[in-house]
Amino acid sequence: MGEELFKRLLDHPEGTVIAKMPEQDNLNSLRTPDHKIHLYIEEMESWMGEIEPGREEQSLKNAEYPFVLVAGRHFPYTANSIMRDPEWNSRKQVCNLLMNEEDARALRIKDGTEVLLATDASQLKVQVEVSDIPPRGTVVLPHGFGLVHGGETYGVNVNQLTKNTHRDRFTASPLHRYVPCRIEAA
Repeated sequence: MGEELFKRLLDHPEGTVIAKMPEQDNLNSLRTPDHKIHLYIEEMESWMGEIEPGREEQSLKNAEYPFVLVAGRHFPYTANSIMRDPEWNSRKQVCNLLMNEEDARALRIKDGTEVLLATDASQLKVQVEVSDIPPRGTVVLPHGFGLVHGGETYGVNVNQLTKNTHRDRFTASPLHRYVPCRIEAA
């Protein structure tokens, strides 16, 4: 069924109907006995009790890794598979580490400088792009780079910076949007 849907979308890039449901009866398809959406998740009840603002604030302070890396910057001209051939991005260097101007100034890092980005999992060299996009203390890298094309590596693979144990308790998904890191001269 997935392949049929995919082919249908390819054949109709303008869009296609994949299901019809009467508006007034759409919740009757829910498989819960009462046909309601249940937001309570029993496994998360104890976790909710752990949320305490003071403790949360203290847990964010990390002298060894004072910055937060957010992985997954998106561009209109990058997507998971079009980056495989670097010709798609021949306009400019796109796998830069976005850094707040005040943070860059404090670390004496200029736009275009190569730095060492270190996390608990790994460290990689990456070029900095000073920007007003990230807030202070946050740096941003795109996903999908670090690929080898024609024997040359293009960009850095942000997955190498994410530790497999740094993940969501419920889904076990890596926390790519919150990776403690530090930035040093390369």
